[in-house]
Amino acid sequence: ETTYRLSNNTWRQFEFQRNEIYNDNPPGEVVRINHNLNNPVFMENNILDSPGLDHLYLAKDPYGPHLSGGLNGQSMNITATGNKREPVPPVTFQNFMDAPDDVDYLRFELWSANASLSNNVPIPYYTGDYVFHYGKLYRCNINHTGIEPGVQGSE
Repeated sequence: ETTYRLSNNTWRQFEFQRNEIYNDNPPGEVVRINHNLNNPVFMENNILDSPGLDHLYLAKDPYGPHLSGGLNGQSMNITATGNKREPVPPVTFQNFMDAPDDVDYLRFELWSANASLSNNVPIPYYTGDYVFHYGKLYRCNINHTGIEPGVQGSE
């Protein structure tokens, strides 16, 4: 029997502007265990930033016993101990694709004209947004919708 462990991790700022794609569906869980899994699962001694990790939900049955909102306890075959919430410093990079040192890397996204999983709604981009397009990093200089980075006249 295999035992699964999520131990000694540091998790920070789980927030991916999800509402741009799934605008009518709130964020789900950070950790979700399939209800058919009967193996022991341990989540031990992890540090979780807040408030980005408000969706910790360890449960086999979403309507049954769970640790929603809590970091420690037991739910069926799932045991969580020694986990705590505290601020986690951001990861820093040096000279990453010529981006400024103080840029928020969590705001980088792949460029797309439309949100394909949200009825192809056009995606707005705002001054200061960063996008990847064909392996290159671009910074938005004007508010717009649908201007493809790297195309003549888009700079």
